[in-house]
Amino acid sequence: PDAGPDMFCHNLYVNNGNSNVKVRGNIIANASSHGMQLRCGGEAMNNLFVRNAIALSVGGGNNPEPGGVTGLALGNVILEGKDIVPSLPRGWGMWFGNIAEGQASYNVVANNTDGNQPYALLLAGDDQGDTGFGSGVNNLQVDHNVFRNWGVGIRVDGGSWQVTNIDLFDIDVQELTHSFALIEHSVLGHSSG
Repeated sequence: PDAGPDMFCHNLYVNNGNSNVKVRGNIIANASSHGMQLRCGGEAMNNLFVRNAIALSVGGGNNPEPGGVTGLALGNVILEGKDIVPSLPRGWGMWFGNIAEGQASYNVVANNTDGNQPYALLLAGDDQGDTGFGSGVNNLQVDHNVFRNWGVGIRVDGGSWQVTNIDLFDIDVQELTHSFALIEHSVLGHSSG
């Protein structure tokens, strides 16, 4: 009863090694950390995420998928990001890491309220998996998304060898409430907005 929020509390945690995972048409709300973590990849379609520190995480980990996973995020609505606790700032809409291929299309990420490290879309090419660096983020199509009043629209972490063949088009990034860059890129600790 006295447990507080921490980075290990997830509403849904689907670990590596699973296959053919499909999560469709759910309301996923108020997780202290991840609303849904699909480490094995899979499909997240037509879900509503509300007040999660990290709404949707696809990939991550690399055991037993050292070459990455396939992930699809389609038609999701993500609202009202938040921190885990003040010392663990978050507010991440969609996070991708250790991706062999995938698609993020027709999603809406809007109205971050309490996340103090807000990224509507975070491509974690330099993410460390379970046994070392993952394969990066590769062959990802990102299209027809709306990122509105979230903070940073898109953040890319990693060099050109870690983030490859990313196709971004028809993305509507609107920021009227925060003073963050619309796009950030960080390589080996060096960041630019």
